[in-house]
Amino acid sequence: MASRGFQSTFTPLPMGVSDFMDTPQQVPMEEEPKEKEPSTFDRVVELLNEAQLANKDDKLHCLHQVQELIVHKEPNLLDNFFDEMVVHFQDRIPDVRKVVLGFLEEACLKDSELVSKVVPFLLQGIKDAAPLVKKRTITASTRVLPIALLLSCQPKSTGQEVSDMWDAMDDIKSLIIEEINGKNDGVRTLVIKFMEMLVVIFSKKSQETNVTKDDYPVSLDMVHSDHKFLRLTDLCEDCGMCLESLLGLTTLADISSTNLMAVVTSLSSIARQRPMFMSTVVQAFEALHASLPPFSKSQVSSIRKNMKSQLLAILRHPASMEYQTQITTLLADLGATPTEIAKNRPQTTAEKRRNDGESSSAAKKQKTKEDKESPEYAAFLNRFAVTGQAIDDFHKDIVKHLTPVKCAELVFVSMRDLPDNMPANFRETFTPIAAAGTEQQIDHLARLMAVQITAAGFGPAAERIGLEAQKAKANRREKREKSERRPAGEAEDTKADLNGGSLMPGLPSELLAGVGLSNANMADIMLLAPELIKLGVDPELAAKILPRVKPGTEVSTVGQTSAFGAMPLGPARLPGSASQAADPFGKSVAVPDRASGGDMPSQKESKARKARHIKPFKLLDVPVGITPAEAAHQMTETFDRLTAFGDEGSCGDASMDRTKIIVGLAVHFPDTCRQMLLDQVIKDVRGNFELILAWLFEEYAVSEGYFDRNAAISGHGKRYDECLTMLLTSFRRELGSEDRSFSKVLLEAPCVTQGALEIVRSYCEEEEYMDLGLGTLSELVSRRPAATEAYLYTLLDMTTNNLHKLRDTSIEVAKKLFRIQHLEADIVKFACKTLAQLQDEHPSAEIVGETEVAGAVWSEETVSSCLQLFLALLPLRHALLHDLAHVYAEVSPMIKKIVHKRVEKPIREIGIDSEELLKVIEQCPLGAESLIARLLHTLTLDARPSPALVEKASSLHKRRVADIRVLIPILVGLEKSEILEHLPQLIRQQPAVMREVINRLMGCQSGKVSTVMKGPLSPSDLLTALHTMEESDDVMKNVMKAISYCFEKEAIFTQETAALVLQQLVEWEPLPTLFMRTVIQSLTIYPRMITFSMGILERLVKKQV
Repeated sequence: MASRGFQSTFTPLPMGVSDFMDTPQQVPMEEEPKEKEPSTFDRVVELLNEAQLANKDDKLHCLHQVQELIVHKEPNLLDNFFDEMVVHFQDRIPDVRKVVLGFLEEACLKDSELVSKVVPFLLQGIKDAAPLVKKRTITASTRVLPIALLLSCQPKSTGQEVSDMWDAMDDIKSLIIEEINGKNDGVRTLVIKFMEMLVVIFSKKSQETNVTKDDYPVSLDMVHSDHKFLRLTDLCEDCGMCLESLLGLTTLADISSTNLMAVVTSLSSIARQRPMFMSTVVQAFEALHASLPPFSKSQVSSIRKNMKSQLLAILRHPASMEYQTQITTLLADLGATPTEIAKNRPQTTAEKRRNDGESSSAAKKQKTKEDKESPEYAAFLNRFAVTGQAIDDFHKDIVKHLTPVKCAELVFVSMRDLPDNMPANFRETFTPIAAAGTEQQIDHLARLMAVQITAAGFGPAAERIGLEAQKAKANRREKREKSERRPAGEAEDTKADLNGGSLMPGLPSELLAGVGLSNANMADIMLLAPELIKLGVDPELAAKILPRVKPGTEVSTVGQTSAFGAMPLGPARLPGSASQAADPFGKSVAVPDRASGGDMPSQKESKARKARHIKPFKLLDVPVGITPAEAAHQMTETFDRLTAFGDEGSCGDASMDRTKIIVGLAVHFPDTCRQMLLDQVIKDVRGNFELILAWLFEEYAVSEGYFDRNAAISGHGKRYDECLTMLLTSFRRELGSEDRSFSKVLLEAPCVTQGALEIVRSYCEEEEYMDLGLGTLSELVSRRPAATEAYLYTLLDMTTNNLHKLRDTSIEVAKKLFRIQHLEADIVKFACKTLAQLQDEHPSAEIVGETEVAGAVWSEETVSSCLQLFLALLPLRHALLHDLAHVYAEVSPMIKKIVHKRVEKPIREIGIDSEELLKVIEQCPLGAESLIARLLHTLTLDARPSPALVEKASSLHKRRVADIRVLIPILVGLEKSEILEHLPQLIRQQPAVMREVINRLMGCQSGKVSTVMKGPLSPSDLLTALHTMEESDDVMKNVMKAISYCFEKEAIFTQETAALVLQQLVEWEPLPTLFMRTVIQSLTIYPRMITFSMGILERLVKKQV
C-alpha cells in the first residue's frame, strides 16, 4: 500500500491559551509519530504472499491465520480474498486442500451467498484420491447442504444460478452416498452422519420434535409443493432411501464396530428429531440386539453400551410414551437397572396428558391438512407406517400362538442346529432373563420373532410390506408417465415459469399453448402476427413482440407455416401500415389489404397453403463450387492468419480458443496444416510449448477414439507416433544439446511411443547428445510410472553397448536409479541375466552388436560388457556375490582370468567385514575356489584378515580345497603352530608364490614393512624353521631360494637376526645341512660378522662336527 506520509501530531491551541505560555518550558514537546500497526487487509495480503513460497507447515499456519482474519475478525474482507484462498485448493499437499475446505465451510456459514461458488470445489473434493481430503469434503458438505436448501427455499432465490447450484449439490449428494459402499471406515462413518442430515432436512418437523440450538436451519416444511425446481417427491425419495440404507447397515454381517456405533447414534438422533420414525428405529434396535455381528468381547461391550445410552436418550423423549414397553425391555436386556430406566422415563402428569392430548389432536388435524396439501409426503410416511403396522399385526398374531407347548417344540427343533460348544460371542453377550415367563417377556419375545422373521423375508408381514412396496412403485411409475405425457402447452408454460414467468406477458394462453412459444425463435414469432391481430392483441404490444416489423409494414406469410407445426398463418396488417411486407431476404411482397377491400385468397388457395411447407433456409444447402486447390489455398491462408497472431492473442480465453482452432486444423487436415504448424512451433519451442502439448494431446485423443466424429479416420494411431517423432527429430536438428525442450515434451506428452524411444536411443548413441538422452531416460523412468519397465530396459540395454563412454555413463545412471526401491529388482534381474550369458558358448548378437557376424567368440571386450553393470552393483548389494560365484564356476578359464582382473575394484569397495562375503566363502560352489582365493588375496593386500574371515577360509581348506594357496591371504591370522605346519607346502610353490608367503609373514606389503600386517612368526623364527625343515631333494632347492630371498630383505633380516639364528642352529643336533652355507652367506652379506663366525667355527671344532 502507498505511504500516507508524515502527519504532525501538533494541535493548534485555542485562542488565548498561548498567552499563558511565557517560558519555553511550558511549550508541550511534539510527540514522535508512532508506527501504525498494519491493517487486517495488509496482514492478509502479507500472509497470502508468504503462503505462496512457504513449506507445508508454514503454509498451513498462514492459511489458518487468513481464515481467522477474514471469516471471524473482519467478514467484510471475505469477498476480497475468497479467490486468493481457493487457489490453494489445487495444491498437491492434501493437508493444504483440507484447510481450504475448512475455509469454504466457514465461509458458507458466514455468508450463504457464497454457496454457489463453493459447490464446484466440493464436487472436486469428493472425487479427490486422498482420503483426508475426501473426509473433509463430506464434513463440509454435511453443513453446506442445509444452507443450500435454505437458500433455494427463499422466495427470491428462484433464478437459474440457484437452480444450477442445487443441481451440482445434488450430484455431490449422490457421490457421497456412493461412498457408503467403500472400504475406508473413516469415510463411511462420515457418510453415515451425512445421511442422517439428509433424513432430517428432507422430512418435516412435528409437534413433538425437540428444538435445540444445534438443529438444522431448514426442513421439508419450508419447501412449497409448487417450488420451481425442488420437487417434494424427489426429496422424500432421497429421505426414504437414506433411512432405509441406515437401517440396512444394522443387518450387515461384515460391518465394522465403529460404523455400527455411528449408525446406532444416527438412528437415535433421527428418532429424537423426527418422532414419526421412532417406531422404525426401535424395531431396528430390537433386531440388532437379537443378532449382533461376530465382534470381539470389547467391541460387543462398546456397542451394547452405546445402544443403552441411545435408548435412554430416546426414552427421555416425550414421543416415546407409545413405545415404553419395547424400550424398557430392551434396556433391561442391555443391563440397565430399574432405577436408570425410571430416572430417564419422561414425567407424565394428568395435566401434561391433557395438554398432550390437545396438542396431539391439533397435530393430527395439522397433519391431516398437510397430507391433503402434499400427497407425496403422505405417501412417503405411509411407506414406514405400513412396515410398522405389518410387524405389529404379525407380533400380535405370534403372541396368540406362543404357548408353552409351542415354545418347547421350537426349542427341540432348534437344538439340532446348536454347536457342541457354546460360541464365544454368545457367552460374551448373553444376559440372564430376569422376567422370564411374564407377559411382558412373552410379548417382547414375540416381537423379536416378528422382526427377525420379517427381516428374513418370511411371514405375512413380509408379504404385506412387499405388496405395499410394489404398489408404491407402480404409483411412482404412473406419476412419472403422466408427467412425461403432459400437453405441450403445459410443458412449455412450466418451462417459462422456471425461467422467471411468462415470456410474453399479455398474450392469450391459447396461442402460447398452440405453438410452444418458449422454444420459438424470432422468425417463428414474426409469423404469429396475423393470429395476434385476430385475437385482439394491442398493437403496441404486437410491436414489442415483433421488433423486426416496423410500424406501417404489413407482414406477409402467404404459403408459410410455423416451425412448430402446420398452423397456417394468413396475411395481416398492423394498423396504419402500407400494403407491403418485408421479406426475410430483403424483397417487398404485395399483400391484399383487408381494410381497403382487396381480394382475399380463395378457400382453395388457403387449403393449398396449409398443405405446403416451406423448407427453412440453411447456409449449407446453398453450396458454392470450389476446387481442391482453392480449398487448400484458403486453408493455408486461414492457418497463416491464426498463427500470425503471436502474442496478440496470447491472453485469457482468446489464447485457449486460438490454440484449439490451430491444433484442430493440424489434426484434421494434416496434409495441409501439419508441416505449417511444425515450422511455426520450431521457431520458438519454449514460447510455443503449450501449443505443442495441445497438438500432441489432440492427436492422441483422436487416435484413441475419444471423439466420435473422428472414429472413421483410419491410421490415426500411427499419426500420433508420426507427429511425436517428427517433433523430436526437428528438435535434434534445430536445437542444441543444452536445450531441455526435448525432455519436457517427452515428460508431458500423453504417451511415449516406440518410435520416440528409438529417437531417445539415437540421442544417447551420439556423443554430443548423450547426456541429454540419458538424462531424459532417467526422468522418464522416475516420473512416468505407467511405462517404467520399457524406459528402464531401454536404459539398461545401453550398459552393454560397445561404446565405452555410453556404457560407463549409462551404468552410472543405473546406479543412481538403483537407489529407488521399486526399481532395484528390475535392475538386478537385468544384470544377472547379462552375467549369465557368459555361460554360453558364443556371445549373443546384443553383446557383439548387430553388425558383427554370427558365431563370434568371447573376447575381453565382450566379457567386460557383460560384467561391468553387475560388478558396479556389487558394492550396492553384496548378496550378488553368490550369483557371481555360481556363474564363475561354469565359465571358461579365459573368462575366469578376466573376472580376476575386473573384480578387484568392487571387492575392495565391499570390504573385509561383509557378511555376504563370509557366506560365499562358507558356501563356495564347486569350481569357484580360485575366485574365493582371488577375493581373499585382494581384500588382505591392505588390511589384516578378520578372525571370522580366517575361520571361514581355514574351514574351506580343510573341507574341500586341497590347494594350500587358499591360506596365503590369511597366513598372518593363523596360529604359529599352524604356520609351521603348512610352511613346507608353501615353500614348495613356485618362486613367486614363495616370495609372497615370506612377504606376508614378515608384514611386507608393496615394498613397505607394516607392524600391523606382521604375522606371529619373527624373522629369526622363519629362518630357523627353514633350516630345520624336513630334508628332501625337491624341498632343499626351494629352501635355499627362500633363505637367499630372506637375506635380500636386509631391513627385516638384519645382522643381529643372522647372528641369533646361527647361534641357535649351532646347538641343533644334528647340525642342519644348510648351516655352513648360511654362515658363509651371512659373512658375505655382513663382513663385520667375521669374529662371530670364527667363534661359531671354534665351537664346531670343539664338538668335532
